[in-house]
Amino acid sequence: MPTTSPVFIVGVPRSGTSRLYLALQAHERFKPTRSPGGFDLTESRVFLNPASIRERQGKAWDYLLHDAKEQEELLRSLPPEWSGRLPAAPLLRRVTDRSRWARALAWRLGQNDAALRAYFLHAARARGVQRIVEKTPDHIHRLPQILSAFPDARILCMIRHPLDVYSSYRRRLGVAVQTEPADSPSIRWLQSVGPLTFSQAYEATIAEAERLASRLLLIRYEDFTAAPPDTFARICSFIGEPYDANCVALRTPGLDSWRQDPLLSGPIKENDKLWSDYIDHSMGRGIEDRLANTMRHLGYARYT
Repeated sequence: MPTTSPVFIVGVPRSGTSRLYLALQAHERFKPTRSPGGFDLTESRVFLNPASIRERQGKAWDYLLHDAKEQEELLRSLPPEWSGRLPAAPLLRRVTDRSRWARALAWRLGQNDAALRAYFLHAARARGVQRIVEKTPDHIHRLPQILSAFPDARILCMIRHPLDVYSSYRRRLGVAVQTEPADSPSIRWLQSVGPLTFSQAYEATIAEAERLASRLLLIRYEDFTAAPPDTFARICSFIGEPYDANCVALRTPGLDSWRQDPLLSGPIKENDKLWSDYIDHSMGRGIEDRLANTMRHLGYARYT
């Protein structure tokens, strides 16, 4: 009997999470039939900000495909006293920010499990899917909350060599500078990701994945792009769905004109860009020095 448990894609940003998201949405079970073009790249981010499911703006609303009827029914189903917000007192906020145990306790006490289950039920209806798939890389830091709300969830965690990831950030910044206003949020965000900030975030992401390694499937970007059919077959087995070769063979024409990353529309292929075109050698060496232990654990060889 087919399972209806959600599938969540998490992991290192700029590591192929969007490409995997598109591949799964090409599957009959996950295809958003009520979305123009039959795909959608929205990140709901709802486990980072549960209260956002009440709002008719932002990522949670986008993920509902702006379906007012489903959102109204969602709001009626929520407990009257539910707020979705973490403790307001500064001291309690600091404790929950620093402690996974305290954050998980605050999550449960806030009745967020029922609220998020309701949200994804109505999102599935709004999107017209048989089974829901959601991609927010930063949800890697909310795995206990995801598994609290959905004990049977299937979690796919994407990783990639750190220098390829950081060079992707730098390449994306170059595109943004050419296509977006100078003060756009994405440019400010990309400019804020320096080598040290990136290294710390990469290490923290891998640490979170290791804590719940038995509950997720770790997928290397390098494997996914070098052997898409084999890797996707392994993914389908993990999530309990029949393998469909077309999911990793077909293009996504609706993304041809998407200037941020037009490569998403094409077939899955191995990375043909050199990290050194975007990062100088000394910067690359510094990142690899900071992440030497993490890279060794993941089996990634140094580039410098």
